[in-house]
Amino acid sequence: MIYRFYPWEETLAATKHGEVDFHSGTTNDEGWMLASQKIYQLSTSFFRRKDTPYVTRESLYNKRIGTIDAYYGQLAKKHSKANAKLYNMMTMPR
Repeated sequence: MIYRFYPWEETLAATKHGEVDFHSGTTNDEGWMLASQKIYQLSTSFFRRKDTPYVTRESLYNKRIGTIDAYYGQLAKKHSKANAKLYNMMTMPR
């Protein structure tokens, strides 16, 4: 297998145009694409420094959260219900 990494919309376009054989991530059929049976499920956690207090949904309010991808950042923000500031760590200068 060869994996190619694209932003969310680009991976859908690459699948639609035959640049890749499969798209991994969505479980919903599209007009031009059919989903297989689920092959795995994802869960996620917030990782923190050891000297940072334990993370709860409530403790995320107004916190800064680094993400690897805007899509996953928006999912984290939606499910944490926090007024958090998201930072895409792949595009931030160090």
